[in-house]
Amino acid sequence: MEVVTNGRVRAGEHRAVTNARAPRTSVAAFVMPAMGCVVSPAPGMVAEGEAPLLRPYTYQEFVGVYTAANGDRDAVLARLRNHNG
Repeated sequence: MEVVTNGRVRAGEHRAVTNARAPRTSVAAFVMPAMGCVVSPAPGMVAEGEAPLLRPYTYQEFVGVYTAANGDRDAVLARLRNHNG
């Protein structure tokens, strides 16, 4: 969501708090675009005269960057940052 909204909605870290008095139900949802899918802000999420925060990249590139960064959010964003804006 962070990329698609050009930073307007920040991605949150997954955290779960358990409750010893009540059972917890979780639902897993997985999204895996095609490896060649280009990820970039949605039309209308980048204001006129504003540069996208991240450059367009393929999902395959993201997987490589994420793996190389061991899932470190800041390292991933640094590698995908738009340096033309």
